[in-house]
Amino acid sequence: MKVIVPCDFTKVVPSAMSYAVRMSPTEGVEVDLLHIYEGGSNSKLSLDQARAHLEEAGREYSKTYGVKVEAVLREGSLGTSIRAVAEERHASYIVMGTHGISGMQRFFGSKAIKVVNESEIPFLIVQTPAEQEIFKRLIMPVGARPEDVEKFNWCLRLVKEYGSELHAVLCSFSDSGLQRKASANMALLERLCSNSGIRCTTHTAQKGKTVPAELERVARENKCDWMLIMITQAVSGIAATFNSTDQELISNGLEIPVMCVNPSMSEDRKSGSAGM
Repeated sequence: MKVIVPCDFTKVVPSAMSYAVRMSPTEGVEVDLLHIYEGGSNSKLSLDQARAHLEEAGREYSKTYGVKVEAVLREGSLGTSIRAVAEERHASYIVMGTHGISGMQRFFGSKAIKVVNESEIPFLIVQTPAEQEIFKRLIMPVGARPEDVEKFNWCLRLVKEYGSELHAVLCSFSDSGLQRKASANMALLERLCSNSGIRCTTHTAQKGKTVPAELERVARENKCDWMLIMITQAVSGIAATFNSTDQELISNGLEIPVMCVNPSMSEDRKSGSAGM
């Protein structure tokens, strides 16, 4: 399995690496440590310095984890180059560390939201180093959007791949029409899980509470250690950003990693199947 770890030479990179090397439960992992050199007046390093630092980091990580780590340096724009390299090198996942809300907004600003939104490759976004046991209990919000149905295929795939317990949280809406749609989505998920032999524990968000607050409550009560969300924001011009709910989920107070997918990654669209 090939995994990409974007590297900005900050303290979040080791956290990303600790997850990246364990992304495959059944086969070996090869990691591309990727630095995008944008240059310009904001760059603290020359191109040669960046290459030297990257290669040294790659050797250290390879020694620490006992996996193949290749240093990959590209010149270009952060917002497009990560996605391009990951697709070019046939990566299965991109694992990226974030500095919390401020750092996440720095990365997921107007130019870089396209990395996730337009990617065909899932992003696992982490805040802290991996614990001894990871990917044991997956939590996922279930809302009223049609795209939630597409998220279910990824959910079932990940649960099967990692042997995770699934905890699905039905979001609460003041609008009765939206609540009916969300309930229908949850019922569909339960059928899909039943047909696949997967146990799905369902929870209902408390009325009047925000989605991030309820996801954190359920995750804390059930010791969930990762989350799955679907990003559906449209991207145009330079003003595109994640909405506040997505931002809060990604930078959740429990500091659990968040797997981000989008509708373009849908297994249905790729294979033409009716679901897993």
